[in-house]
Amino acid sequence: MPRSAGSPPRPGPRTPRLLRSNTLRLPDQQDPAIWSTPCLFIHRDHRRTGIGTALLGAAVDYARAQGATALEGYPTVDGGRKRSSNELFTGTVSMFLDNGFAEYARPPGARLVMRRELTGRRKR
Repeated sequence: MPRSAGSPPRPGPRTPRLLRSNTLRLPDQQDPAIWSTPCLFIHRDHRRTGIGTALLGAAVDYARAQGATALEGYPTVDGGRKRSSNELFTGTVSMFLDNGFAEYARPPGARLVMRRELTGRRKR
């Protein structure tokens, strides 16, 4: 993958700012082993090529290797309409579904909390 295509997501424990989010209202706030990947950057010349899905898969592998028990993401629900790139920096629902995530919570608004459990058998 060309280096200019995108930046690998840097998953890590959920930050205090993320935990205070009134938009997401995250469950399980006291569990530091739940990590998140809050955003992805894909250069416009490489969007819609599968790179985002591949980068998210790498984030899953990294979080698991570092001992996270779950990885969360917060994609925008598109509702069947085309969204601008500034609304999709958190990823798309299909990108998360393709990497074994499932809807975990649906706060009010346009974002979902999607989670992939990382303990037990490896999903692929």
